[in-house]
Amino acid sequence: MKLIDYSLEYSIIALVHFNLYGWVKEEKIFFDFIVKYLGDNLMEANDWNQHIWFLVELYLQHTNQTIEGTNKNVHLTVKSALAFTSS
Repeated sequence: MKLIDYSLEYSIIALVHFNLYGWVKEEKIFFDFIVKYLGDNLMEANDWNQHIWFLVELYLQHTNQTIEGTNKNVHLTVKSALAFTSS
């Protein structure tokens, strides 16, 4: 049973807002949290909504960061990495 559930969609929206408001410390902490728990039991990454993944890519490119070593076609890379870890 999950006591806490973080939606990928709401997490990305919050991350973008942290960036817009200049909350650097909170943004770094939350980005590290997302990367650590993406696809884990705590934060499911099965939201293949193209708009959210587009926001992720824009955010990563704007901040010069990566997830799974990339900031382009992130949804494909994450989907592939999750498929590899679940098998």
